[in-house]
Amino acid sequence: MEKLIRKEVEGSAMKKKWLIGGIVLTIFVLGWANRTTLAFLVVPLFLDSEESALPNAALTSSEVITASKTYKNAVVPSQSQMKGFFQGDTKSPILMLNLLKFKDKAVYEDGRQTTLSGKEAYDLYADEVRGHLKKVGGEIVLGGEITRLMLGQVEDLWDVAAVARYPSRAAMLKMMMDSEYRESEEHRSAGLEGQLNLEIKELSGILGGE
Repeated sequence: MEKLIRKEVEGSAMKKKWLIGGIVLTIFVLGWANRTTLAFLVVPLFLDSEESALPNAALTSSEVITASKTYKNAVVPSQSQMKGFFQGDTKSPILMLNLLKFKDKAVYEDGRQTTLSGKEAYDLYADEVRGHLKKVGGEIVLGGEITRLMLGQVEDLWDVAAVARYPSRAAMLKMMMDSEYRESEEHRSAGLEGQLNLEIKELSGILGGE
């Protein structure tokens, strides 16, 4: 009788384990299928409002102070910048202006040996990112070498300016979370000394057309 009871208890425990495992797997599958939406809901909970940078940002940024202004190039956003990305309008089309500064020599996080310059490493990323943009409905609008300063004052010019159009912030996030994009991104990190990203919303009127 004791053996029978023990067997029934063990069988019941096993069924509970399989049930819990099935529930966890279902949640994971549904969550991954809707990971972009999930990220907009969950990620802000882990971000505070301080200006402290995300991991590695401080190691890959450069700051220039002019007589009246300060700008700081970075490879990853600060915590407050990421928090802002998840707030407000995440569905309207946006443009991203990228002001890029390259390393003299590419440096990969995995320590691989390379003869690539920073620009050459970034070019590998740029070639691949067009495909990633296309998958989420985005595109490169323009890109080119910065040749001189026409107006204003900065301590050091960026090397390249590029503008990308996204259907929305949600589409941009979807691209960044894609595993294939993450593989391409290693070339971006290897080549960039830092950059400034400016989010732009297209306007109607004099500067925005009709």
